Amino acid sequence: MVRDEDQAFYNRIQVPPPTFCPQCRFQRRETFRNERTLYARKSDKSGKPIISIFAPDSPFKVYAQDEWWADDWEPPKAEFDFSRPFFEQFRELQLKAPRLALLSKDSDNSDYANHSAKNRNVYMGFSVIESEDIYYGMMINKCRSLTDCTYMYEGSELSYECFFGFQLYQCGWCLECRNTLDCWFCYDCVGSTNCFMSSNLRNKTYVFYNKQLTKDEYEQKMKEIFPLRFDRAEELRKQWVEMYERNAVHKFANMVNCHDSTGDYMLGCKSCYQCLHTKNSENCSYMYHTWDMKDCFDVTNTLGELCYETHGVVGQYGAKFVNYSYDDQFVEYCDHTFNSEHCFGCVGIKRGKFRILNTQYSEEEYIALRAKIIEHMKTTGEYGEFFPSSVSPFAYNETIANDIFPLTKEQALSQGFTWRDNVPGTRGKETKKPEDIAQTALEAGEQTCQEVLACIDCKKNYKIIKPEFDFYVRMKLPIPRRCADCRYRLRLNAHNPKLMFDRQCTCVASDHDHASSRCPKRFVTKYKEGAPPEKVYCEACYQREVV
Repeated sequence: MVRDEDQAFYNRIQVPPPTFCPQCRFQRRETFRNERTLYARKSDKSGKPIISIFAPDSPFKVYAQDEWWADDWEPPKAEFDFSRPFFEQFRELQLKAPRLALLSKDSDNSDYANHSAKNRNVYMGFSVIESEDIYYGMMINKCRSLTDCTYMYEGSELSYECFFGFQLYQCGWCLECRNTLDCWFCYDCVGSTNCFMSSNLRNKTYVFYNKQLTKDEYEQKMKEIFPLRFDRAEELRKQWVEMYERNAVHKFANMVNCHDSTGDYMLGCKSCYQCLHTKNSENCSYMYHTWDMKDCFDVTNTLGELCYETHGVVGQYGAKFVNYSYDDQFVEYCDHTFNSEHCFGCVGIKRGKFRILNTQYSEEEYIALRAKIIEHMKTTGEYGEFFPSSVSPFAYNETIANDIFPLTKEQALSQGFTWRDNVPGTRGKETKKPEDIAQTALEAGEQTCQEVLACIDCKKNYKIIKPEFDFYVRMKLPIPRRCADCRYRLRLNAHNPKLMFDRQCTCVASDHDHASSRCPKRFVTKYKEGAPPEKVYCEACYQREVV
């Protein structure tokens, strides 16, 4: 169904309505985002060893970051052939144009970071901005000393296995918490300190399993738990999931300072529809992980205004059908295009203007040829949609699409996606079995960093780096028995919304306005009817129950 608001936007930017549903449009864009599948390979320009999101046998030319930004090479050019489909010609240009190995700008000791900038000491960090000492993190902004955390903001520090946290300090296994100190296995706690296995707390101290204790009682309990053994950590993690799914009260959506909006994990938004992980945006729809947006539809990992069907673009205005491009204006069907304006069908250019397939034209020539190509694309059924997955530089299982919408190889191929069999990773090379690892990091000792371990879930081999080990010792934690990818997917799959559902408030509290009957209010939420969690409340019931 195309809403009236949707059609008005399509008319404004002069594109036809999409033929895919919002979920399929989202999934298709994410097939262009390889965040965390990294390869060791050589630069196609200099031959020097580099870390890249492109496999050594990738058909694309790949340059190191300093090489790509240098001025000693020119992008390939092509003339448009009206006897052939656009995407066929676009793919040929993709294969000729050099691509960035990965993007980690203005950073120190962060060779294994991607889509990141202004960092120091980041290892296997993805979409990390202005942060330090981040290990295995995703979507981190202005934080320090985090390991295995996702969606962390505004000065969070010294925390582990946390998801969607603001200003957390020395916390572990915390979900949707803000301004908390030394809290462990908590859900939806705000302004609280020294709390354990508790939910829906506001400005509380020394709460253990949602029961108030004295300072001495609480500290004695903590001495019995820390240093945290691996077997106890596994047991507590299961209790934590049970606690927030069965016992905690869940607001229908995690929205703060939002007006006339639907979605989840939203901050400071106005008139936004079905947006997820969105901040400071207005008049937008169908967005995922975006910020400072205005008048945009169907965008992921984007910052800009008046954008449509874009992925991985920052500083854009008037972008349509654009992939992985920064600081552009009025670019369309472009990929890997930077600091450019009025470009169509371009790949691998910087500081371009009035270009089509990378070829330079005058302004008058550009306007006329662009209009003619769009009419040609309409006759071939190509215009008005994001790039087909057939021109994605990556196989489905290399991308975040497979994390959010997991498919088997057979399913992916049947849906028209590609698949890579030789993704990075080894199995069977471990020098220490999981059951032989000591229960705490302190007991395991620094020699663990010399061992090759095996994941208890996927069996893939992994190692513990020295700064990571030091973090576990400092936090009195065990050595993880899962590889970083499995730890990441546990967080993402458990907490990250994919679809939105219409459902009714589940509150039956007798002291609320609806008396003893079930609250009749309905809302749009990520929580599906009949599935955990059990207590999903409207705004009014949540405020009465929690705050």
